[in-house]
Amino acid sequence: MLLTTQKDRLKYLRKVCKENGLVFKKDDNYWLSDKACYMIVDRETGEKVSSYYTIDSAYLNEMNTGFISSGYSENDVDYL
Repeated sequence: MLLTTQKDRLKYLRKVCKENGLVFKKDDNYWLSDKACYMIVDRETGEKVSSYYTIDSAYLNEMNTGFISSGYSENDVDYL
C-alpha cells in the first residue's frame, strides 16, 4: 500500500507502531533537512527504541523492510 500524503503516512506509521506496542512520536529536539524528526518509543517503558526519522524515511523503511511490524527485542534496540 503506497500512501502519498504525509498525513496518511503518519497515520499509517502510528497505527503500525500501536499494533506492536510502540509509539511513533515527534522529537522536538531534532530536525533533518528542515523536516521534523520522529522517534519510536516503547509504549510500556517509555524508552526510546529508535530515532532520527522523518515521516518519509520511516515510511519507506517500513515498506521495504518491515522494521516496525516485524517487532523488536531488547537486543535489537541498537539495530533499529
